[in-house]
Amino acid sequence: MNQKSLSNWLKMMIIGVGICGLLICVLVLPMLTKELETLMNEKWVCWAWLILLWLTSIPCFVALIFSWRIMSNIGNDKSFTKENAGLLKQISALAIGDAVFLFIWNMILFFMNANHPSTLLACLFIDFIGVVIAVIFATLSHLVLKAADLQEQSDYTV
Repeated sequence: MNQKSLSNWLKMMIIGVGICGLLICVLVLPMLTKELETLMNEKWVCWAWLILLWLTSIPCFVALIFSWRIMSNIGNDKSFTKENAGLLKQISALAIGDAVFLFIWNMILFFMNANHPSTLLACLFIDFIGVVIAVIFATLSHLVLKAADLQEQSDYTV
């Protein structure tokens, strides 16, 4: 499998993830909010959670756009570039920012007595996953930057 076909496969996966995320944001979350409204006395809590989930999805879609750009560079035989390293670093920053935002919003709802402790624990687990993703992308950014520097040096010696 060459780089162009690998890039195309990865782009198809990015499209699939984007479509699934969009369907969840547009169809599933509002439907879930309506169901929770019927079970709870406090309707504002359901809407606060819907807004939270919509806002936390924005960095995920931005990360998909950055991933698309990385896959385009890979398809153009520009795998190890400073641009890709920068994009990976930005994805890392988006992941950590999203995790911090979710944590803060979750704590606000918890102290307003609008959050169940089990939901708090589940969100802390999701925050942990966000931090892990941030560390992975930061590491990849560092490695791609080192590879780009090595490639640059070898291009000058030839």
